[in-house]
Amino acid sequence: MRNSDNNKKMLKPLNVATLVVVLAFHAATGWSVVHSEMPKSVVKQPKDTPPIEIKIVETLSEPVIKSEPVVKSEPVVKSEPVVKSEPVVKSEPVVKSEPVISSEPVVKSEPVVKSEPVISSEETDRQQWESEQLAAKKQTERQAEAQRKAKEDAERQAKVQSKAREDVERQAREAASNQPVNFSASQASWESMPTFNFPERAARRAHSGETFTVQLRLQVNRQGDIDSVSIALSSGNAAIDQAAIRQAKQGRFHPFKQNDVAVVGMVTLPITYVAPR
Repeated sequence: MRNSDNNKKMLKPLNVATLVVVLAFHAATGWSVVHSEMPKSVVKQPKDTPPIEIKIVETLSEPVIKSEPVVKSEPVVKSEPVVKSEPVVKSEPVVKSEPVISSEPVVKSEPVVKSEPVISSEETDRQQWESEQLAAKKQTERQAEAQRKAKEDAERQAKVQSKAREDVERQAREAASNQPVNFSASQASWESMPTFNFPERAARRAHSGETFTVQLRLQVNRQGDIDSVSIALSSGNAAIDQAAIRQAKQGRFHPFKQNDVAVVGMVTLPITYVAPR
């Protein structure tokens, strides 16, 4: 290191001298050029100028200092920063504040009494008239409702009574119709008249052309059917009497009526037989 410093100190004067020489050379060259271009009025003999000596100074190159090999240092492992955990601050327990008890009693404010509006006499009369009209209307409606109910009750009662009368009359008619009513032979009308033939058994003992009359008592129901037949007056021949009863049951009458109501009828009919020849 000392040698290098000494060399540097020696080189500084040499550099300055070299610079001065170069500048002087350039100045002389420039001056000669200027004078050569100017017109020559008088030719003068140039003076012999001594040659300029140029001293070449060799600069000593600085010795190369070999650098020592750099030893690579091992990479420094950065340690992770330690995160400091913040201390847990314990919350202080909440202290319940005691209720403030006022020593003075709370005085309740009295309610404000609203003054009633002043109503004129005309308004009073109008309100009274409206209330009277409303009361009269309600009274009329109540009376109409009462009359309607009374009418409905009367009609319902009349229907009940009418039905009761009809039931009584119907029962009476049924009772009357169930009781046999006597009718004459002229009032009887055959709907389907049976055939009264002289019985063969009686014909063997009877004389040719001999007549036999038997009176039959017939009970006819409300439909006109013959319910029963009995002998009201015998013909004197039992065979003829039995034949008349049997043959009469095969017939049918029109229903007997009384006051346009079908009733059970009792009728006596004479039946005459003539012995065949």
